[in-house]
Amino acid sequence: MASANRPIESPRTASGQRAPAGEIPSASAAPQAFAQLLKIEADARRSASVSEVDALLANDGRRLIRARQVFVVEHTNGRATLRAATGIASIDRTTPIVRWIEDVIRRAAVERGTSEAIELWLPDVADPTDPLTRDYPFRHVLCQPLWSARGSPQAIALLLRESPWTDADRAISTRLGESIGHARAFLQLSTGKRRGPRFRPAVAAIGIVGALAALAAPVPMSVLAPLEIAPRNAEVVAMPQDGIVREVLVQPSSTVTQGAVLVRLVDMVQRSRLEVAEREVSVAEARVEKATSLAFT
Repeated sequence: MASANRPIESPRTASGQRAPAGEIPSASAAPQAFAQLLKIEADARRSASVSEVDALLANDGRRLIRARQVFVVEHTNGRATLRAATGIASIDRTTPIVRWIEDVIRRAAVERGTSEAIELWLPDVADPTDPLTRDYPFRHVLCQPLWSARGSPQAIALLLRESPWTDADRAISTRLGESIGHARAFLQLSTGKRRGPRFRPAVAAIGIVGALAALAAPVPMSVLAPLEIAPRNAEVVAMPQDGIVREVLVQPSSTVTQGAVLVRLVDMVQRSRLEVAEREVSVAEARVEKATSLAFT
């Protein structure tokens, strides 16, 4: 696989054909986009944590760049960690799509690098054996580095949609990469260099005496801590049809076998359909009876 960086170019499909061009925003939309950009940059400066900045890019930045979905991924030492995603408040690391997105970033970093923005065709950098690679609807990818003040990428924003990226989209993406990257770098720096409490000898002496006294007291040799068990490969169980749940037959986290009944639905719709069908049968029988009697008169 090639590791050299390449400039942004229109993506190609697996057959080597260049993808069609996307729409170019009208001139009347430029002032509104500029106002949105200034607002996002102002909100980034007011953010209190890196997670707030990442969520700002994944949600407000998505609308500005006209992406369908945005993932913010930290990539260091060959390891990718998803930090934020459009419309998701908390990242569940056990879900298949999280592992899939992190694998896409790792593959893109190996093949194309992370020092500059690159446009990709999703099947070219995704695991071909993963069902998400086949079913995911947004195939046009723009990998935008979030640069620090020193010019090195802090993280990568993975922008996805169903149409190719335009020059205007790339220009806005580059501006956000710089703004969000600098905000992340500042928050990380301020968090790491917070001043600690001043050293006071008198308070330290009292603390040492208290610690020695605590060592002489008996302490229990066990500790209680909360524990949460999460599934490794979580699966979503969905009903094949809409309805109202009347009864749940299994308890959460219990083991079930294939074919077991999990819930019972209220059968109002089915009963209504049955009554209508029975009425139609009655009408049909009456018509048959009438036609038969007319045939013998």
